[in-house]
Amino acid sequence: MAEWWAEPQRIVQTNLRLTDASMDPREVARDARRLGATAIFFNVGGIYAWYPTKLPLQAVNPLLAGRDIVGEMLEACHAENLHFIGRFDLSKGTSIAYDAHPDWFCLTKDGRPFEYNGTYQASITGGWYHEQGPALLEEVIRTYDIQAFFFNMFGYHRFNYSHEDFGFSHDPSAVKAFTEFSGGAAIPDERDPSNPIYRQYLRFQDVTAGILGRKIYDTVKSLNPRIGIANLAGHRDWIRLEANRSIRRSQPEWIYQVGENARFAQSVGRGKVPYTVAITHYFDFPWRQTAESAAFQANRMAQAVANGAEPHYFFMGPVNAQIDTKPVQVVRDFYAHHIKHEALYTGLKSASRVALYNSKATDRFGELTIPRDLHGQASSAYRGAYRALLESNIAFDLVSDRIGAAEDFLDSLKPYEVIVLPNVTCMSDEEATALDAYVAQGGNLLVTGETGSLDAFGEPRPQNILKSLPIIGIRQVRRNMLAAYLRVGDSDLHFPQTDAIMLDGTYVEAEPKPGSETLLRLQLPQRFGPPELCYPEIPITNDPGVIIGAYERGKVAYIPWTPDSLYHLHSLVEHRQLLAQLVARFTKPLVKLERASRIELTVRRHRDTGETVVHLVNYSGQSNNALDDPVRQHDIRIGITGMAGSHARALVADKTVPLSSADSDGYRWIEVPPVAYWEALVFTS
Repeated sequence: MAEWWAEPQRIVQTNLRLTDASMDPREVARDARRLGATAIFFNVGGIYAWYPTKLPLQAVNPLLAGRDIVGEMLEACHAENLHFIGRFDLSKGTSIAYDAHPDWFCLTKDGRPFEYNGTYQASITGGWYHEQGPALLEEVIRTYDIQAFFFNMFGYHRFNYSHEDFGFSHDPSAVKAFTEFSGGAAIPDERDPSNPIYRQYLRFQDVTAGILGRKIYDTVKSLNPRIGIANLAGHRDWIRLEANRSIRRSQPEWIYQVGENARFAQSVGRGKVPYTVAITHYFDFPWRQTAESAAFQANRMAQAVANGAEPHYFFMGPVNAQIDTKPVQVVRDFYAHHIKHEALYTGLKSASRVALYNSKATDRFGELTIPRDLHGQASSAYRGAYRALLESNIAFDLVSDRIGAAEDFLDSLKPYEVIVLPNVTCMSDEEATALDAYVAQGGNLLVTGETGSLDAFGEPRPQNILKSLPIIGIRQVRRNMLAAYLRVGDSDLHFPQTDAIMLDGTYVEAEPKPGSETLLRLQLPQRFGPPELCYPEIPITNDPGVIIGAYERGKVAYIPWTPDSLYHLHSLVEHRQLLAQLVARFTKPLVKLERASRIELTVRRHRDTGETVVHLVNYSGQSNNALDDPVRQHDIRIGITGMAGSHARALVADKTVPLSSADSDGYRWIEVPPVAYWEALVFTS
């Protein structure tokens, strides 16, 4: 029998403040249930205990006045038929623990603690995690019947909430552990991509965080194997990610954050592990009392549901304690939609035929030897490809390098007809072997930039690791293509209004394999000032902008530059069109979307009924960082193949829509009801 967390859930997260000790747990549970929740996050222990602990180093919320809020809340959840998810934060301790064991906590190189508002950052390798953590879990599990645990803020944190930089921790346990890991090296003082010890330290962080995550998971399961655990750093029964915004990030905000997180969780869980994306009620950490707009949260909720995430909303304190309630009705409406259509949302799986490669290794190590791009933008190629696919109305998933075993990784690639690799510079031998095998078995790759040029930890390779690339070798990598172009000429790529595509950044001068098809031609940098001298002067070369070649049963299209990065930076339509046209060479979409603007398309299929569910998410209300009510879009058409029914059901509009007969390409069309925030359309196979 499936565990409860494998069934559709609607989660309310209550990150409690000390002053919430005066709450009435029954009222808190009732409010969550009225909102539509099936489960509630609730503080248990870590920084502060919300129950009468017997552990001398565990601080108790001083405002509890002897109450056992955890026990009271468990009873209230049972009365309201809510699942109780215990929230633990082992990332920090109070002065009680620090004074007793300062060596358990992070220290600057000169010995100062990572202290913030009377709390002390715990060292991943120290005793607060490795001794106090298991003792706390044992006490809680032996005292309470809690169904699931969530652990907050695993990992290495050098910045506090005010963004003060403490540097890397030099606490005794970390110094000792890294010395053993590195064979005698000292923890580096600063972030230095050119320093091999720094790269080794990043690997050390990943390994030790993974060991701790596994230890916590095993500790819980050894005490009670029926407890579900959300813990991305180690093993997990379900995945919980978070969507928030920060004024410190590059602006404007990455509006696709929720959908990206959901796609990533689907990938690393192989579609078998449930996942949620906790949508924060508040604007940003320094302003936790200010809520996001209703329109912003409606868009986030629509992204989550459209990409298979269970609804999950994150308040500061209980639902009824909010002083800014702007988006609460939106949350209530989405939870009501999920309740009404719960049977449908049970068992929906992605039906995408296209995948985008998400390389955490490239994100972590890719800049160490080769810059991510000449503009210093992190992850710009990946995000540009993400935008290009979404904004071309292409339904797609992510595939991640964090899958695990090699055979699992190859299996994760097989459902897709084409996979896009956006300048995935860092790649392990195992990844490359699996990708080559995928192509050999009939899959197709769209590869950009310097994909495969580094190993998994950012070290340069003597030659590219991907055997399936349609190139013999690389003559040189041109690093400054300012004022260069790709000329269209005679090809089957369709750019009816231009013959020149802007090129900047990097161009890889490669020799195509015999028999490869080449498209576009490089025109080297031209003069661009003064105006009188701005005419084409340097002739067009024979170096291609696209190389397409067969590899056994499949094909690879190699773009030896980065239109994905350029699209993210500049949003020129030709870069998006190039990627979309090459994807279309390798796949026929199940669903086509026409006459839509700023609409995300996702396609999912029910594992039991075979129904196909098409979600449309409307982004037209975005203006820089603002997300206002979207423009209601009329006259949108959807074409779909393989459907037997006479009509589709529009769940948001609550009406049926007739399907046309099939056109010459096999598509049957519907006129979509006007789309405000979102729509969900159900088709019978």
